[in-house]
Amino acid sequence: MAARSIMLARPLIAVLAAIVFVPQAPAQFAPKPFPGVTRTEDVIYGRHDGVALTMDVFTPKVVNGAGVIVCVSAEFKSGKEMINGTHAVITPEFLKRGYVVFMVTHGSQPRFAVPDIVKDIHRAVRFIKANSKQFSVDPDRLGITGASSGGQLCLMMGCTGTVGNRQSDDPVEKESSRVAAVACLFPLTDFLEFDKDNLPPQWERFRVLFDIRELNPKTNRL
Repeated sequence: MAARSIMLARPLIAVLAAIVFVPQAPAQFAPKPFPGVTRTEDVIYGRHDGVALTMDVFTPKVVNGAGVIVCVSAEFKSGKEMINGTHAVITPEFLKRGYVVFMVTHGSQPRFAVPDIVKDIHRAVRFIKANSKQFSVDPDRLGITGASSGGQLCLMMGCTGTVGNRQSDDPVEKESSRVAAVACLFPLTDFLEFDKDNLPPQWERFRVLFDIRELNPKTNRL
């Protein structure tokens, strides 16, 4: 039984290792071309603080009407250079089955903290729903997935998705940010650990994510 467990564990560890290191080594996992799949790059889904928020959209030749949102995120960092690696590991099976895949990037730490990044993902979901006809997806058939910090963002969308603001002048903000399904891989969950005085040195770089300051409108200070 022990030998069998080791044999089963090895391929699982290999798969998890590949997913963990994809964002850091995109060239190693360069995506293979998918016949009939159209890739629309750098679709801007929002802007804030002088930053354009973008996603790449992968549309198979035959679509099934459903969409998968992939949070391209590692250590709460995200960027165009990370899309290829994540895409190579996560999206092939979705595309084979007719799902439209949205590879979403977000604002990165240390400039942005967790609440800012979560708002980006809310915006991405709303944007996809507002443009669902263009993307050939049913707005009520959107799932979301991601690993590590991307997994945490998926959990946040599953727990904090909200209805849209019907009074907004922005058609995107009128849409709900709720998703129909969540599938996350090894997400961060215990954020209280990052506030401890004896935090291991390798985790110190994450403190900035929780150093959240808000403007006091009366004093105009943080």
